Amino acid sequence: EILSKGEIENFQLTRGAAVFFENGSRSGTIYSLGILVNGLQTDSIKVQYPIPFEYKQVKFSFDSLVYQLADGQSLKLGKMHFDSELEQFALEDISLKYQEDIRQFARKQLYQKDLIEVEVDSLKLTGFGPEIRLHSDVDIRARKLELFGLDLRDFRDKALPRPKEDIKPMFQGMITQVNFPLRLDTLKITDSKISYGESVPKKNDFWTIHFDKLDARIVNLTTIHEYQKEKKSFDLEMSSSLEGFGQVNAKIVVPYERDEYQLDLDFRNYSLPQLNQLLRPIMNGEIASGKLDRLALSLKATEKTAQVNLIFDYKELKVDLFNKSGEKKNKLMSSLANIAINQSNMPGEKKYQQPNYTVIRNQYRGPFHLIWKSTKEGILEVIPGGAAKEILMSSGN
Repeated sequence: EILSKGEIENFQLTRGAAVFFENGSRSGTIYSLGILVNGLQTDSIKVQYPIPFEYKQVKFSFDSLVYQLADGQSLKLGKMHFDSELEQFALEDISLKYQEDIRQFARKQLYQKDLIEVEVDSLKLTGFGPEIRLHSDVDIRARKLELFGLDLRDFRDKALPRPKEDIKPMFQGMITQVNFPLRLDTLKITDSKISYGESVPKKNDFWTIHFDKLDARIVNLTTIHEYQKEKKSFDLEMSSSLEGFGQVNAKIVVPYERDEYQLDLDFRNYSLPQLNQLLRPIMNGEIASGKLDRLALSLKATEKTAQVNLIFDYKELKVDLFNKSGEKKNKLMSSLANIAINQSNMPGEKKYQQPNYTVIRNQYRGPFHLIWKSTKEGILEVIPGGAAKEILMSSGN
């Protein structure tokens, strides 16, 4: 209002600061705030712009931001720079973390829930117009969003009771829950990692699965109906390693008009005993030897079922089962288990299997649970016998 009554064409703020208060308490601070506006036309109101006037260039910057969220997490941001003329927004050193260890915080909850922490080395958004809004009434339409060094950690305490649960959406349903206009031609994730962990009830232990060296690219991601009609679907391609080994490649196609998806996943060149570090807390045994040549999963998921084809090519598989204390190898049970399982499943072998099957989706779990359940059921079909069930059936529902 002050600007609209004057004839100010340019203004600049340097070395500013801002303090946030909620319910009378200080909740956050911005340090070294800078604002530069050039070519301001205060007689030309543009209510959809971040500064509601016609302008030639706007720059925002700060050195750091700290904000305490009500759920016990702390948001910290490093250097930020926004330049409307270059159509570029950049952030460094992003973190969203709990003030105490995530496992300790999980134990204090009344019910099971996914607790998520995120760190990002840097973020860059490019190719947007003057209508972009990153504060209230968020509106993001841009050519590319790049995340470098993303580290996403998800943990759940399985010892707690489950809450009353609603039906969970799959990928398309997740997009419909985004409550602001979004259009990204490309979302690129580089040199990142994602992990999921759970406590192990009655063992005072936990297990975690890590996807490392992760690179991903998502194209045509939008919440805007007219763009959804034009693009038909959004596509994800990714590559990573599992626990630092092997090579995982995946492609997911998600149509906008229905809550379905097509997944094609390929995992190669993995020594199966490397799974022991991951599975040891949740199984009473270990993989003694084995070489995964290829695991290929093709999955067509709908809201209720998934049609699955699995290639699981491996050789030289042997397992060791432990006694009830979980400390020593049970030689008799291990010998019987290795007689019962298929120690090899390679193309050209007489008993080679490449199963096709249908999986019923648990609608109270998300899409990644369906992917794991589909993989597990196929592996159990290829490797029959109690040893496989001992290893796989204990590894979550």
